[in-house]
Amino acid sequence: MGAKFPRTSDQCSSDSLPRDVRMPLPLAAEIALARAAGRLSRLARTGGGTTFPGKLLWKLPAKSSYDTNSVTPVVYKDTLIFSAEDQGITAVRPIRRGAAMEASVVWNNKENELYMNSPVLEGNLLFGMSARKKGQFFCIDADTGKTLWQSPGRMGENAAIINAGQVLLFLTNDANLIVLPMNAKEYAPVAQYTVATSPTWAHPVVAGNRILVKDETTLASLSVAE
Repeated sequence: MGAKFPRTSDQCSSDSLPRDVRMPLPLAAEIALARAAGRLSRLARTGGGTTFPGKLLWKLPAKSSYDTNSVTPVVYKDTLIFSAEDQGITAVRPIRRGAAMEASVVWNNKENELYMNSPVLEGNLLFGMSARKKGQFFCIDADTGKTLWQSPGRMGENAAIINAGQVLLFLTNDANLIVLPMNAKEYAPVAQYTVATSPTWAHPVVAGNRILVKDETTLASLSVAE
């Protein structure tokens, strides 16, 4: 992927965009967690055909100081990976204990933690932006929880991350679009662009050879050169 963003090809005012309906962040995260946990619980059941109508299968404490569990959990193989403030990043595996189920901790990474950023997977690699050191990108081995690399700090308050195949795209809230090879052994971007003139908190969208970026006032369509 040879990325080039020479200009903003199309723009429209935010006033012309349809108003969307947003769920409160804690609720959105709880729903995502419940769906992911449900998938894992189905994998963990034995004696086919067993159902648990309306029954709590298992739970773990995951309360944060500000009640903003906005991080989307990730399902990896038979584990669920999530993060909570001051608790690092944790992988758990639902298992059966007789007639009951419980979640067993597989690993806990104390070197990184997520606040608003939701991580992405590629194979056994988990990429995210830690809230520590005023924003720090990282890569973790999803099997072991080992930190494989970290970027310098002060990368921003938050970043949206897109798995674009051979590369990762990091869009920080201060409008920096960072391109990193998927197989990088360290934080070594191949390109970096300023893609807006105001903060970019919205998640970008890759559509063919274009990237849609929303800042405070405009929605821009950026062309990607092959």
